[in-house]
Amino acid sequence: MNHKISVLIIFVAFLFILSCSCPYCDKLEYMGAQTTIETEVQKKAQELNNISSPNREDITAALTAMLSENPRIFGAAYATVPYDENISLIEIYYVFRDGDKTETKHDKAYNFMTSPNNNWYKKPYLHKKAMWSIPYYDVNGSGEKYYLTTYSYPIIENSEVKFMFTADYLLNIKE
Repeated sequence: MNHKISVLIIFVAFLFILSCSCPYCDKLEYMGAQTTIETEVQKKAQELNNISSPNREDITAALTAMLSENPRIFGAAYATVPYDENISLIEIYYVFRDGDKTETKHDKAYNFMTSPNNNWYKKPYLHKKAMWSIPYYDVNGSGEKYYLTTYSYPIIENSEVKFMFTADYLLNIKE
């Protein structure tokens, strides 16, 4: 595909994302009042940011701590900034509950642009501010449906997003 066409497509996609005026998006703007989840996510993200070069162990320890400290957090993620020319691929670490234990996923080439639930990353990344996602259902391997919302907190350095730290808050379980 022609490079100019690719750039144009990305530009139009970003305009569409930024111009969303649906009632859900309007209600998700960060309002300044903090919940416990917001405070915990921000604290863990800042602790991780204070490590000069966090490695896999540092990242998964911070994510696992989020889950162990709050039983309503279903999962937590650390995501890098996009690193490809299409601004769509990120590296992600995700720790989540699986019954009585936790599981860890690591994807070096996660495409957030094609992900069905991508507002956890796109909007906070583009707006460079913390946000809650629109609630959504996630189905695990046993068929249970988890109703979640994600709080995403970008670490900003030199006016650019350095990384994203998130927590998936469990609203309820529907079988």
